[in-house]
Amino acid sequence: MKKPLNEYEINWDEWYGVINYVTAQAVKDEADRILFLGYVKKPELTGGFWPTARQTHYHLETINLDDYDYKEAWKTQIWERPKQEVLKPLSEYSPDWSTWRGEIKYIVCSKGVYGKPALLFGYKENVNYNENLKAWHLSDSWRIFADCDKYNIDSWRTQIWERPKKEVLKPLIEFQINWDSWGEDVKYVMLHHYENRGDVALFGFSKKSDIDVGNEWQRVEQIRSIQKEALCEYDYKEAWKTQIWERPKKEGNDRTKKPLSEYNINWDEWHSAINYVTVNVPSDTPDIYMFFGYMEKPELVNGFMPAVRQLKNIRNDTLNEYDFSSSWMSQIWERPKLDWRDWPNERCQPVPMSDEEASNKDSHYREMNIEPIVIQEQIMGAAAMPAYCLAQAVKYILRAGHKEGASFMDDLVKARNYLHRAITGEWYK
Repeated sequence: MKKPLNEYEINWDEWYGVINYVTAQAVKDEADRILFLGYVKKPELTGGFWPTARQTHYHLETINLDDYDYKEAWKTQIWERPKQEVLKPLSEYSPDWSTWRGEIKYIVCSKGVYGKPALLFGYKENVNYNENLKAWHLSDSWRIFADCDKYNIDSWRTQIWERPKKEVLKPLIEFQINWDSWGEDVKYVMLHHYENRGDVALFGFSKKSDIDVGNEWQRVEQIRSIQKEALCEYDYKEAWKTQIWERPKKEGNDRTKKPLSEYNINWDEWHSAINYVTVNVPSDTPDIYMFFGYMEKPELVNGFMPAVRQLKNIRNDTLNEYDFSSSWMSQIWERPKLDWRDWPNERCQPVPMSDEEASNKDSHYREMNIEPIVIQEQIMGAAAMPAYCLAQAVKYILRAGHKEGASFMDDLVKARNYLHRAITGEWYK
């Protein structure tokens, strides 16, 4: 049984945007072909023919006429374009000004006809719509209005977009150099902008005469990277070529600052595996000092410390009494060596074994009134004890069930005891 012709679905993407109605007409003497006609306004059949169409389509293979009853239905069948969603006002469209040349200050649009896309036109100066020519004046540049299907562009004759005014940037001279992040030999600093990459960096010089672009920066004393975000408020695009900062003369009260070596590291804030701490003074965040923690003593290589194990940021206002001008690059704090008498954790203090504890120990541990491991801890130091306990736990886990005279469960209990002591400093209870 053949389908009614109105069940055939029109592919509206094949038709101009102005086409709102489509009809069908059988072509005489060509039984395998049907002609589709597109109209802007709803048409009427006159004298057995549809009026002249704005757009036409022949469908040879996309429609199997044997499946549809079109012999008479084509005379009355009219397909109407589905109603689109409510369009936004054209005034709500925000042009992407980054895609337009800098001298373009105003943008207007054209509606587009006969299925052609709408266009956006850019002008250096404001313009008005010419009613006589029914058009805008010639533009300086143009773009296809890619999002025009989302907006009601009926107001295209009056809509003008103006480039937003740029915020006023601060002069580069107002950027504050954190001189504590530079060595004492650095007396002058200059900004360098790698225009091909967009990166920026600060260069330090001992003499002003060394600052010469033609010298290819051969006498740079120190280089420090800086994030572009730190300069977002400053107009540095051209000013970097001439701006030079000079280190301020030290005032008398600066001489009273304490040596950096006298700053006391709070080792309780650091992981027990951290044995050494260094400090870095960022050039672009002068109110923050970064402290780096290492398990082994680090060495400065090419002006940089190796990868850190732990990082802490400390505000500058808590360190104002210390002199960071140059010693920060060589200062390394080492965790003090501790024995059981210095441990702050009272649970780790060695205490004589009670009779009950002594009875639970193997016989060779009951010959003295203090545990041998406490003596070992005193000899090796607190920092090494977690690793020692961990090694002992691994030993008991690996030998569990294999040592003659020791049960599988007894060895696992001993392993648990050593793991608990590595974590808490005391035996598992």
